[in-house]
Amino acid sequence: MRKIVTTLAVAVVLTVPQVNAWAALVKSGAKSKVTVAWYTGVTVPCGPNNKWGDLQIKIKVQKTTTTVGTKKKVAIKILAVEYPKISDHTFKTRYINEQALPLLTEELLEVQSPDVESISGATDTWVSWKNTLRAALVQAKKPT
Repeated sequence: MRKIVTTLAVAVVLTVPQVNAWAALVKSGAKSKVTVAWYTGVTVPCGPNNKWGDLQIKIKVQKTTTTVGTKKKVAIKILAVEYPKISDHTFKTRYINEQALPLLTEELLEVQSPDVESISGATDTWVSWKNTLRAALVQAKKPT
């Protein structure tokens, strides 16, 4: 019986701050707008002197813009990733991209951040991928 009462008490205590936060948003007149759109990063050369060709990323983002008074806050969630430009300069480039890009995509969707771990043997691809991704994220985070 004590365990049940303790569990219920903890559940109530954990719920109260969420209810208070919700009440504050409702009182403040906060308005949210949810949109889903695609954003394309810049074309980035891969490797020194564009040794491995170009790479470009396109991300599908669910963007929630919350307006409180005159302030806008943008929260994004990455839903999908496409690659409009992938280098195929050499057999080695194609092989590296076939191995690295699915892993980078998977981790991006999991962590929702460009701060993903590098992949051994695909450092140039990883650096280019992060640069084009950051450009797409800058576009996505602009308030509408």
